[in-house]
Amino acid sequence: MRFALAAVLLTACASDGEQAATPDAPTVELPAGCDYELSLNGSSGSSGAQQIGPVSVDATGKRACLHLDATHNLVYAHFDAGTPYIDGTTSPFAVSLYDMQGAMLVDGWDLTIDDTNPRTFTHLEWNAPLGQITDAVVWVRAHDAAATSTFNFSLFEPYE
Repeated sequence: MRFALAAVLLTACASDGEQAATPDAPTVELPAGCDYELSLNGSSGSSGAQQIGPVSVDATGKRACLHLDATHNLVYAHFDAGTPYIDGTTSPFAVSLYDMQGAMLVDGWDLTIDDTNPRTFTHLEWNAPLGQITDAVVWVRAHDAAATSTFNFSLFEPYE
């Protein structure tokens, strides 16, 4: 399973190249402050994945302010965030990545596996600018009623 997810990530990295904010992406007024602050170093052998939670999230959401250090990455600096699998075909969460001015960098999505016994998790991927430090905000919100989960964040060199 982990191998299959790694293959999907590597394919996404290889095909997407460096991603930038969409010029006409909406800018939002993010709620003030950070609920969590994380520093991730993407170079091989540096920091591993970081986890927050379990945390209860409602429609207002929670914000994780990120300091993404890709200054020592060689080929790509791949960032991902997500939740563990839940049973069913819909995650209770929405997740988006914004720059510090509120411009959306990328919107997350639900990823479902297995048609017979479906399991789904909320997922977001983004190629951070290689050789740069990027400060950004992940905003996680509940679609409907408040829900509780852990949230995983990582920045890594996928080809190392």
